[in-house]
Formats: sequence, structure tokens, C-alpha cells
Amino acid sequence: MTADGLEQTDYLAVFTIRRGDWIDRKFEQLAQGPPEDNHELDWPYPEMVGSAISMITAHTNTDGDAFWRFGFFDGERHWGILASTLDRNDGPDKELAAVQHKNSSPRLQEFKDWKLDQQDQIVRPNVVTRRQDLKSLREKKHRPVFSRIWQKILGGNLPGPAAGLAFAIDGDPIIAWRKKRELVAVAKSDRK
Repeated sequence: MTADGLEQTDYLAVFTIRRGDWIDRKFEQLAQGPPEDNHELDWPYPEMVGSAISMITAHTNTDGDAFWRFGFFDGERHWGILASTLDRNDGPDKELAAVQHKNSSPRLQEFKDWKLDQQDQIVRPNVVTRRQDLKSLREKKHRPVFSRIWQKILGGNLPGPAAGLAFAIDGDPIIAWRKKRELVAVAKSDRK
């Protein structure tokens, strides 16, 4: 395989098996957070988020060769190799996707028992507003009195948590993505 084309149509892929059964002790610790009071990080299915610690990554070198990297970590992972043809894995209906889905986690048997509409039992502080008041707050941004202030908030020229307020009201994922990048950069600089 080169950037100019393919000499053969063989297709090899590494796929994960039952990702939810992987043991990744470091990621478990990060996903669940401190055991006492930090309920914000509690998530019973961290495998749906995925661990950057135990992941298998694909790479290519300058010669055009492809290879996988299985990094060392504290735990275990399950994976398989799919040998197929390019024809069966090119386009929207890929054989790899079907194999990955068949071996994925959580299984339907587990998913059917989830209580997705259950109310949160933990009383959490309201940073911006309560959920039931969010609609009226979103309507206020269009009123003449508040619209000038709202434009300043969206302009990013105000100090403080203006981006957080804009995200809470508009729900714009780009605002959250930019804030995440900023926080990750700060966290990385603190580690050095």
C-alpha cells in the first residue's frame, strides 16, 4: 500500500472484542473519580467513553506500511484480526463494522435493563439556572434589553465565565470543544 495506490486488495483489520470487559485499572480510576464526594464523574459504563490508555492504534510509516501499536498498560484487552478483501470493506456497508458491532459492548441484553429516564437522586448545584427555567432564559436573549449584553457575551470580550454561560444557553458544542482544548492545554502545562 502506498499513497499512489494499492497493488493488492487484501484487507486486514484489528477489532476490539467486548470492550466493556477490558480491564484498565488506571482508566477505571480516572473514570470513576475519587470515591467519596465527587459524583460528577460517576459513570457506570466507562467503556462507552473509551480509554486512551489501553487503546489499540493504527499507524503508517514513510514506506506506506501499516502497523498497529498495542501500548503497555495495567490490565487486559480482547481483540481479533479480520482478514478480508477491500471490496467487502469499501463504502458505507463495511464488513469490519458488522464484525465490530457483533463483538461490541454493551450487549443488547445489558442495554435493555438500563433506566435511562430515571431522575438523578443526587441534588446538584445550579451553576446557571434550573432545568425548568432554561427555556425562559433562552427566550430572554432575544429581548431588546438583554440582546446587546448577549452579543457582548458571544463576542468573547467579557472576562469570567462568559463562554460557559453561552454554552449553557445556546448548547453550542463548539464552545465546549474550545473550552476543553483550553483546559487540556492548561493541564498539560501544569504537568511540565
